[in-house]
Amino acid sequence: MKKTVCMLLCLALLLPCLSGCGDTEPLQVWCAEGTENFVQQAAYMQKQIDDKFACEVTVFREDAAAGDGFALTQDLQSQLMAGEGPDLVLFTEEDFTDVRKLTESGCFLDLSGYLENSEKIDPEEYIEGIFTDGCVGEMCHYLPLGFTAVSYLTTGMTLADNGWTEPETLTDVLQQGESIAEGTGGYAYLMCPLTETDWDYAFEFLFRASGLELIDDENGTVLPDEGGLKQFLEGYRHIWEVQWLNAKAADAEMPDILGYWGEHFAEKSFAYLFWNYPLITVNAGMLVPEEQGARINVLPDLRGGTAGEVTVYAAINAGSERSDAAWALMERMLGETMQEKILSDYDNSEAFRVPVRKDCLQEWIDAYWRERENAYVEDSQGMLQPYLPIEESMAEAFEARMEEAVSVYNSQTVIRMLWDTMQPYFEGSGSYDSCITELRETLTLYAGD
Repeated sequence: MKKTVCMLLCLALLLPCLSGCGDTEPLQVWCAEGTENFVQQAAYMQKQIDDKFACEVTVFREDAAAGDGFALTQDLQSQLMAGEGPDLVLFTEEDFTDVRKLTESGCFLDLSGYLENSEKIDPEEYIEGIFTDGCVGEMCHYLPLGFTAVSYLTTGMTLADNGWTEPETLTDVLQQGESIAEGTGGYAYLMCPLTETDWDYAFEFLFRASGLELIDDENGTVLPDEGGLKQFLEGYRHIWEVQWLNAKAADAEMPDILGYWGEHFAEKSFAYLFWNYPLITVNAGMLVPEEQGARINVLPDLRGGTAGEVTVYAAINAGSERSDAAWALMERMLGETMQEKILSDYDNSEAFRVPVRKDCLQEWIDAYWRERENAYVEDSQGMLQPYLPIEESMAEAFEARMEEAVSVYNSQTVIRMLWDTMQPYFEGSGSYDSCITELRETLTLYAGD
């Protein structure tokens, strides 16, 4: 009898422990390659304030030869569509063919309730035009953790040589491209040659900066701003002649972005680069010779605003049984400490590019310069060239443009459709009307899939 009582008492004592094991089942987080350090740091911080928190991180990528610890993107998408898979997913636009189509499938949990009741996330502390990207109507499919916009690097000397000023709208840039095509000023390119045999990166960066969308996701219509698109394509047509044809004929390759940037302006281009890694542009600006006068900023869209793009999306699986724990980790990732890590540790969090929290960039630019104040880069002649500070007014303008960004989404697939269908127009073998009609039909089929 005593043995029986003892056994019952032992079982009674063990029951809370057994139950606790179920409560502490690790949160399953799958993240895109390049975001894993960020996730692990956030999970470590969460563990410090909640000792019951446990997390398993799996990195996925689209690679048929993915090694141990990696899961294929296709496998992840199949699981999500089947109502299975991890609790929390961090992904980029490059990981899936079309982010909008994925979210519309209903595989992600509506986060609007969590957002409304959160005591840690104040939407006013984030860049509104980016932070609300995943919210449609009363639903919120995901939250952005980072974003980007197309930046540029030019010099005061270049602007003075051509009688130009820094662009207030993308139309200004297109007009500068037209003057280059006409041969004025001896400038050969709008940007330093960066091309492939069938693709012009200047086209992609300029279009991403334009603020134009090819498909209106809310109602499924295509070419919602045909007037703006025509203006862009007519302007780019002149650039196509000198930017892509000339660079292609010269077999131009991507320049060494780690070299001494001041040398690259010998290419006689409006800008050394347009780039959707704004922090690299800042680094580059610090390596322009003082007498040339670096000018960095964000390319304005056709109307003078800033077109931004989400870089890393965070979403909770609609079928997750640990959505509360997943949300707590998302709050941690959106907190000030982790958002600042995107900048302070950006070599390890390059996928994010720029944090979605406000008031981060200018302070980072100052700190970045102080770290390199006594650093030098060797140029092709073996001379050591110093880093130079970015003017405070320029840093302020750079940050202001980033913080006014509004998210614009075009998948790489639809941008490629635009490029391919407009080639006859650019080369003069087809009319604008016939090409735009083909584009409209192609996009309509794609949007209806």
